Amino acid sequence: MTPNKNIDLDRGLFPLAFSVFRANYLPCGVASLLLLGSYVGAGYLVAPLAFAVFRSLIIMIVGYSAYRTLSTGGRVSGFRAIGTGAGRIPWRYAGVMLMILSPILILGIVWTAPGTGVGPSSIGEMAFGVMMVISYAALYVLFGTALPEVAERGDVSLAEAFERGRSNYRVIAKSMVIGPWLFRAGSMLFLILLSLAGVTVDLFHGATGVFQVAALGPMLVFASCYIFAEVLTAIVLVRAYRRYPAAVPDAVAA
Repeated sequence: MTPNKNIDLDRGLFPLAFSVFRANYLPCGVASLLLLGSYVGAGYLVAPLAFAVFRSLIIMIVGYSAYRTLSTGGRVSGFRAIGTGAGRIPWRYAGVMLMILSPILILGIVWTAPGTGVGPSSIGEMAFGVMMVISYAALYVLFGTALPEVAERGDVSLAEAFERGRSNYRVIAKSMVIGPWLFRAGSMLFLILLSLAGVTVDLFHGATGVFQVAALGPMLVFASCYIFAEVLTAIVLVRAYRRYPAAVPDAVAA
């Protein structure tokens, strides 16, 4: 397979992200629809933790396809990119992702435990939620470069990833904030503005609970933005993995 000249890490963040999204339009499109389906399903089934896990699995799959496309220069894309070079399930990648996502999953368990309702119900739970979100962000910065490493090599050194993240945490954190995290916040703000403008964005009517078909369009756009943010995340972490070598500990250097 010939490389895709548009999959070039030296391009701008968003132009490159659009190229990766376009190269993986099938897995990204299916992931957007599945994500939308989880939003709809949450209105019929009271299983918030199950849906949170399902959404995490979607993010894992579409994220891995982006890492594979970026690491191969566009030679591998589409559904071929959701598996390893040998066509197997990327278990090591899934393990690293579960480690990074663990604070969010723990938060989901606490906030949806029997008797607690859905979401924070006390100041203590809100503080715990803030702590878990900060932990999640810190894990992404410190260990995030392990994701492109395992996608490219099929193996990973968490110690090297940690050293790389620790040595370059400022530049990695800055890139994550002004890239995927700010874009994700912007997509949420856009949805709020649509609601204030009178556009139907709630899949279920607040008073009657009736399903609102008119909300499918805006929510599909929101789901697609969520998937696009994962592509942005992949680009930031692949760049960090390629550009910033892991620092050599003093004991080893000596």
